[in-house]
Parts: sequence; C-alpha cells; structure tokens
Amino acid sequence: MVEPETDVINHDDTREHYSDEILAEIGRFVVAWSRVEFRVQALLGNLLGLTPPTSVIITKHQSTAALIETCERAAGATLSGDEQASVLTWLKSVREASLVRNEIVHGFWVLESTGESWVPAMSSFSLEKRARIGGVKVKSALVTRDWFKDKIRSIEVVRDIYEMLPARFREFSWQVDPDGRLTHDQDPGD
Repeated sequence: MVEPETDVINHDDTREHYSDEILAEIGRFVVAWSRVEFRVQALLGNLLGLTPPTSVIITKHQSTAALIETCERAAGATLSGDEQASVLTWLKSVREASLVRNEIVHGFWVLESTGESWVPAMSSFSLEKRARIGGVKVKSALVTRDWFKDKIRSIEVVRDIYEMLPARFREFSWQVDPDGRLTHDQDPGD
C-alpha cells in the first residue's frame, strides 16, 4: 500500500481505505434518495392529473431542483389550505435533503490525515461570494458511521413528513404491460 504524500487531502486511489460498511452506507443513501425522487415525480403527476406515461415523459429529464419547483408551482395552482401547506412542507424538506444528496453524490471522496492514519473524508468546494478571483473554499469532513447517520436523518425527515401527507398524494398505481411499457391507470378496453 502506498501512503498518500500529503497530510491534507489526497485524491488518488482511495478504494482500499473505504470499508465495506462505508460503501454500504453510500449505497443505502443512494437507494433511499431514489425513493424520494420517485415520490416527487409521482406527486407532480398527481397534482397535474397526468397518466403515468405522460408523467414520466414530462419528468424524466428534469433535475430534482426543477421537479421540486414545478411541484411547488403546481401545488400553489391546484391546492389550498392544509393540503397545500402539507405538500409545500414536504417539498421544503426534500429541497433541504437534496443539498445533503448533492454533497454525497457530487462531493469528492478523498483521504485525510488524522496525524496517525489516513481515513476517508468527504470534501467539497464552494466559491466565495465576495472574491472575484481565486475565492474557493474547501470544506472537508471525516467520514464515519455517525457522519452517515446524520446524513441519513435528512432522508428520514423527508419520509416522516411524506407519511403525514393526505393519502391521495401518496397513492398511485403504475402498471407495466407484458412488453415492459408503462400503461395508463384505466382498463385497456376503454
């Protein structure tokens, strides 16, 4: 094993330093997030009264941020009172959790020295708003099981708020025909 040459951050081969446990946590987070994205897509279709195939056509190539914004606008146009408030609260939690998702998916998985050993770390770069040139900050966090538990909490909050939405926003029926095509909810004989 070759030790990294720097004591700050190393972007070289990090695979051997990441335990199966940490890699499994990354996988769990990604799977949980995919459920959130699916629910946002389904909600948009529900709010706009779209059939499942039409909903997928409209949402397939939209970013999560764009889907959230479109859902917020649709909720504002089609709902009122408590229903609107509950949907907007859920979408706010999704927006906040999406920042965590972006950190995990788009951050840099690196190694960082603790002074005694090299450990997995997550780094990200941000541009300083006041600086014109060269204003880049590096944020780094050691990756531990507790770090992941904190990140997973953001998705648990989304799930918990989702469970409080009125049932009609959580119910959708998508059928697949024998050829693997998404079908309409109505009877094919209609």
